[in-house]
Amino acid sequence: MCGAARVGAAAGAAQGVRYNAGRRDAGGRGAPGPADPATMTMDTAPRSNEALRVMHVASGDLWAGAEVQVHDLSRALAALPDIRLHVVVLNEGELARRLRQDGIDTTVLDESRLSAVAVFKGLCALMRRVRPDVVHTHRRKENVLGSLAAARVGARSLRTVHGADEWAPGPLQIARRLYMALDRLTGRFVQDRVVAVSAPLGERLKGRFPAAKVALVENGIDVDDVRRRAAAEVDLPGPAEAVRVAFVGRLVPVKRLDLFLEAAARVTAVRPGRAHFYVFGDGPLTDDVAARRNALGLEGSVTRMGFVPDLPKYLARMDLMLIPSDHEGLPMNLLEALALRVPVAAHAVGGMVDVLDGGRAGMLIDDHRAEGYAAAVVALIDDPAPFRVRAEAGAERVAAHYGAAAAAARYRELYRALAPGRRTAPAAERLAG
Repeated sequence: MCGAARVGAAAGAAQGVRYNAGRRDAGGRGAPGPADPATMTMDTAPRSNEALRVMHVASGDLWAGAEVQVHDLSRALAALPDIRLHVVVLNEGELARRLRQDGIDTTVLDESRLSAVAVFKGLCALMRRVRPDVVHTHRRKENVLGSLAAARVGARSLRTVHGADEWAPGPLQIARRLYMALDRLTGRFVQDRVVAVSAPLGERLKGRFPAAKVALVENGIDVDDVRRRAAAEVDLPGPAEAVRVAFVGRLVPVKRLDLFLEAAARVTAVRPGRAHFYVFGDGPLTDDVAARRNALGLEGSVTRMGFVPDLPKYLARMDLMLIPSDHEGLPMNLLEALALRVPVAAHAVGGMVDVLDGGRAGMLIDDHRAEGYAAAVVALIDDPAPFRVRAEAGAERVAAHYGAAAAAARYRELYRALAPGRRTAPAAERLAG
């Protein structure tokens, strides 16, 4: 990793931007970082006619499904000889760390230190240096700022929608309501494609955006890498003889941790000592985990694991993963569990229905109550064989249909369709013409 230089966004806010060149020289050292965005020389050498410059813009504030997908997709894209990739993240964190570790050109425009205007100016300055043909954005703020910056410098842009909206801002949350409105407007009028990660999500998006703009690219994972990371040793709390049941996800209302804990209470009541439950993840409801667990009398049956940076080595030790979310796009942790042959019981919504092959590669639950999820755990305790059969089918299905390389190839097709002649004139020039 190079010595990252903190620089200002366009106008010199010196503490807000971190540039990292993921490229390595012959001795394995990071390429030196420039001192100012206005004078960056970030690989502006002439390129072949086939090379396509792509810039991703993502938040990176968490290490959750969207961030995992951005990371895995970036790795797969960077491996393609005709793609020149640069990733911009708006927070220092696990995503930025992993991208640098993988040798991917990465810049951090730290939104905790920079205003939205400064981030926008920083993006414009960076795009003028990198000269992307296509800018690919993820999540609401990044969609707005990234697409407008791309339009300003003459690049095409698209977004990936990782799931349905999880909440509606309150009447006094003016900034959030503004971003929601701008997000929809930029998707309709500025960006060229809106990519859904599952077919059901794509149908919903056609009600918000022009149908011709909506494309489908299902998430993918590097199956071999997931299995390699799962081989690491790890010590888990809880009785070794108990069935291990996992909840994995951000601790936000839509993920329905409440149903998971209530299901744990029901299982503990009818099969005492036969199951132990693990909560992986953090978020706004982190403090509620212990309170709900204790209120249900589950102090000895539920362990809060919090955020773990390398989930597969824990997930591989689970006997079942429950996904009780109200709605989902296509969860990356679902794909990882299936790749590791961990049985899954999930709410029958979103892309999970297709991934689980209508119930042949995992249990689909229509009874979206604690009773429905508790019944799945009890069924596993009483007769694990059918779950193992489904898990084997799930592993085969993920390997065949949900690889990161296949997703990268599909995105490359979209990029090339958007930029057959490379860059367009900047927005101001196009309007003037």
